[in-house]
Amino acid sequence: MDIETYFILSRYIFDSAIWRDDPHTLKLFIWLVGNARHKKEPKKYPHVIINRGELVTSLANIAENNEYVYRNAVRKWSRAMVSRMLAKLEEENYIKLISDTYGTHINICNYDRYQDPKRYKPDSSETDAKQVCNSSETDSRINKNVKNDNNVKNVKNVKKDTNTKENVTKETISLKFDEFYFLYPRKIGRKKAEDKFILIVKKNIAEPDIIINKLKAQLEANMFNLTENKKYCPHPVTWLSQSRWEDEIIIHKPKMTVQEESIDNLKEWYYKHADEDKEITL
Repeated sequence: MDIETYFILSRYIFDSAIWRDDPHTLKLFIWLVGNARHKKEPKKYPHVIINRGELVTSLANIAENNEYVYRNAVRKWSRAMVSRMLAKLEEENYIKLISDTYGTHINICNYDRYQDPKRYKPDSSETDAKQVCNSSETDSRINKNVKNDNNVKNVKNVKKDTNTKENVTKETISLKFDEFYFLYPRKIGRKKAEDKFILIVKKNIAEPDIIINKLKAQLEANMFNLTENKKYCPHPVTWLSQSRWEDEIIIHKPKMTVQEESIDNLKEWYYKHADEDKEITL
């Protein structure tokens, strides 16, 4: 592995479904992203071509490279467990299994989108450093131009501010949709959903942060009923078209197991029939 390179892990992951899922699946996904080919030029072999954002591995190799310690013992995933986790990641549209003819060929979905540093906001410390370095030069330019070029400067600033605002708005909407789609529990119809999201924001129907925050609230309230079959979860474009971010937040409790339901019923019976002066312990 090339240890002198890096890969980007977006902070969106903290609000995603995979973060709340089985930690082994999360670990596997991060391992796959970190081991995918990052160079733009494809790697060619006699029977397979590995493009950027792809890797060819095997179930055994994945298990071998992901040891973990449990109860003071080093353990490994079984091949069956690796296969199940890969299938789950593919179902959630985090990866795509291309072929297993010459090894397990995996494509990381939207790899270029999330591994492009230009799509992310600069770090505040980096911005501050640039401002400090350029402060003296900026001040000197301002002092020279204040007396002679006020009118011209004002016109230029208006044009510059307008262009900057348009560019920032366009980039911001794109980034905000990425965040929305990353959070949305059902990954299907991305292009239609993105077009609808952009239309909603441009027509000032709703601000992107409001849409995203309401989606987070609905996920926390389990309004998508993800414990059941995910086919009942609406497509993202449907959710947007129906303005579902305006829905009232209703907390749905996870469905109890048979054992939990039996204990709950037993408690209810005891509290209903027991004398008030008796302490009830279950």
